[in-house]
This record gives sequence, C-alpha cells and structure tokens, in this order.
Amino acid sequence: VSMESFRRLANLCRKHGTVQRIEPILREELAAVLTEDRVKAMSGRGTVAVTRLRPRPFKAPELVNTFANADDLIGALLSSCHIPFYLSPKASQDWRGGSYVDGGFGAIMPPIL
Repeated sequence: VSMESFRRLANLCRKHGTVQRIEPILREELAAVLTEDRVKAMSGRGTVAVTRLRPRPFKAPELVNTFANADDLIGALLSSCHIPFYLSPKASQDWRGGSYVDGGFGAIMPPIL
C-alpha cells in the first residue's frame, strides 16, 4: 500500500474514528494497489494467517499462501486482521465459503511455515 493510501486511511480514522469503519477503506485501498500481476508475484511467497470459525471452527490458525486473484487476496488480508465488531459491524469476514477472523484469534503466535 502506498504512503498516500496510508495517509488517507490515517486521516479518515482521525476524522471519523476507527471502530467499524476500517474495512471498507482498507478494501478500497487494497483493490487500488493489488493488480493481478502483484497477486501472482505474491502467491506462494507471502503467508497470511486466518482463523476459521465456520464451517467447523478450528483452534489453530490456517496459513494461506496461494491466492486465485486480487479479490481472494483481499479477502485473506481482511480476514487476517478481522477483530470481531471492530474492523466492521460483523462478527467475522466471509471468505472462501467460510467465516474467518484474525489469525491470532486462536493462538497468539501463528505457527511458522
């Protein structure tokens, strides 16, 4: 994310607060910078930790490092930083047919590959 995106996010948060307002701003900023080429370059190289709540919750985080496209990567990133009712008014992020929250939700330190 560019420095300009960071400044925009910081200014919006200062002006309007952060609780339940960050998700749409993050989604928009990530969509603006994550081109398909960048997603391809990251797939297999960067790892995102998420905790699945549904279907069938798991206590340990899942580590994901392959992404089908920009929307898939954005879903993973938003899931990996989702703190229930803080990032958005929802309890979890819908991604890949399940409900997910921050990778540290089930374990303070996600396992390292």
